[in-house]
Amino acid sequence: MKFVRQVTQLDWEDRLPHHQSQERWVKLIFDVEVDGKDGKAGSESLDVVLDPNEHQRYLWATEEEVRKEKSDDTILEYITPDNKTAKLVGFGLRRRDVVEVQ
Repeated sequence: MKFVRQVTQLDWEDRLPHHQSQERWVKLIFDVEVDGKDGKAGSESLDVVLDPNEHQRYLWATEEEVRKEKSDDTILEYITPDNKTAKLVGFGLRRRDVVEVQ
C-alpha cells in the first residue's frame, strides 16, 4: 500500500446523547494505491476487512458513479455533501497527475 497524498481533512463537533461533553472529530481522507494478492491488479484480488462497528459493506466506484450517486443497483449516500466532494477532489487530483506525467 502506498499513500499518494492527503486529499482533505473534515472537522466537526458533535454532541452524542451518551456523551457528557461535545466530541471533536477529524476525518482524514487519503488517495492510496493498493496492490492486490501476489501483486495482481484489480479489486477482486484484494482482501478487504471492515470493522463491523463502523462499516457494513464497501464498494469500488468510478468518478462517474460518484457524480451520479449510483453504482450498478446501489444508491450512494453520503453523511454530508463534503464526503462526496472529497471523493471528487481525489479523482481530480489523480487525473491531474496523469495529465502532468504525459
